[in-house]
Amino acid sequence: MGIEIAKKGDFDKVTFDGTANWYPSDPIMEQLGYKNSLKLVHMAHEKGLLTYFSAGFRFKHLTDIVQTGTDGIGLGGAQILRFMDSKNGYQDPFKQENVKKFLISTKKLQTTLLVKDPFFLQD
Repeated sequence: MGIEIAKKGDFDKVTFDGTANWYPSDPIMEQLGYKNSLKLVHMAHEKGLLTYFSAGFRFKHLTDIVQTGTDGIGLGGAQILRFMDSKNGYQDPFKQENVKKFLISTKKLQTTLLVKDPFFLQD
């Protein structure tokens, strides 16, 4: 439904965001799963829309979300890139070691068949 609303509203992007009224949010990849995320990305791309996913990403989700072919992901929260004060919920500075780990993992992902040649998935 979100894809249709975005298209009819003449938007160029649809966002799938799993945030909640609690923190940290449940990871969107655990809410949707790989197959549903892949299907949503392809449905949106068929309509000419860019895609963006956000909410609760952790390192273990990066391979799946990148291999869906999405155009962007949100990683700014405490799950991966920032320290979080558990008493007040404020986010502190970036975790430099995790920024490096993220960059290394995305470089590795760029060499996989599904990322290098998304046409491999077409019927």
